[in-house]
Amino acid sequence: AKRPAKPSVFQKLHGLVHGVVMALAMPICPADPPSNLKLTDMWTVSTERAFSRAEKIPLERVKEVSKQLPGTTVNDVLAAVLNLAIIKYLEEIKDPILKSGKSIRANFPVSLRKAGKADGN
Repeated sequence: AKRPAKPSVFQKLHGLVHGVVMALAMPICPADPPSNLKLTDMWTVSTERAFSRAEKIPLERVKEVSKQLPGTTVNDVLAAVLNLAIIKYLEEIKDPILKSGKSIRANFPVSLRKAGKADGN
């Protein structure tokens, strides 16, 4: 019988990170309910990709909206727009998550810099 190939350093690191994440996050983060947005297995590398594009939203318009709502930041406005876009998409494809009464989680990067700071990438 042929011996299986030794795992690469990347495979070992991947297994270690996966184990740590599962051990730390799974007890406190219940799995999201099934949805068309959810990957079947986030740990499996795949060539399957999706891309979407929307009309540009002028930053000045986003700032105008944030100024109309005291305490609201540009990030808050953009998060709300993203939330509404996801809901609209789920409605269009008739995703069962909407009728289930359950929620899903989504992540996207936001700036944590203080107002007036321009440093960064």
